Amino acid sequence: MWSHAFRPFIIFLRQYGLFIHLDSFLWITGEKTDIWLLKAVSLLLLPSVLLLAYLTFNPKKNYIIVGSVIMACLGLAGIDLYYSSARIIKWVYLIDGVLKLLFAVYWICYIIQLKNSSS
Repeated sequence: MWSHAFRPFIIFLRQYGLFIHLDSFLWITGEKTDIWLLKAVSLLLLPSVLLLAYLTFNPKKNYIIVGSVIMACLGLAGIDLYYSSARIIKWVYLIDGVLKLLFAVYWICYIIQLKNSSS
């Protein structure tokens, strides 16, 4: 259970680390010219983090929320993988994209397990 509860915390830190210490975030990901856009996108992703926290701590599971989390993971992974493989963004985003794919696989397995346990 603790690893399940730990997941939203890790995603929150990864996503909002730039607000905590922007210099270290830029050191890892590379220099950016549009910091305002970086912060705006991070804030737009906040609902996904909150949905993950809800799924973690609420015993009643919702397929729509799980589906939206899967779509967010796949969409963000696609962006990371495409632009890092095209060498437009730094290689570290390739790792981030793979992690997002693993999160998507986790949630797909979660839905399958949930369906099998309810039938």
